[in-house]
Amino acid sequence: MTLKALETGLHKLVSSLDRKRILNMMYDLTKSGQLPASRVLKIIFNYIEHETAVDVLVDVYSFVIPALMSKFLHLEVNEERNTQIFDLTIKIMKSGRFNDYVSAMETLLSSAIQLSTSPAQH
Repeated sequence: MTLKALETGLHKLVSSLDRKRILNMMYDLTKSGQLPASRVLKIIFNYIEHETAVDVLVDVYSFVIPALMSKFLHLEVNEERNTQIFDLTIKIMKSGRFNDYVSAMETLLSSAIQLSTSPAQH
């Protein structure tokens, strides 16, 4: 699967384990300087609202997104990305897909709090 295909089709992979592996591989490629963090975040932004697996959602929000944003993005870009991921987080929470999963909702809520940067978001 190419990066172009992942930008629009990561959510189409049936196996949550495969999705998780791909996300972790992309993070590793970012750490080694082979893949820009902005590209990985673009893939995550296009895909994350379709995620159905709690473990993948929690991993992405607890580890992948914070690491990419804090270690590999320029500060000038962070505010815009914070707003994008904040909006997606609220959208996922409102969808109700994870209401029965305390760990997922706690992760989403914690992320929303950490990502909120403006008074309107608070």
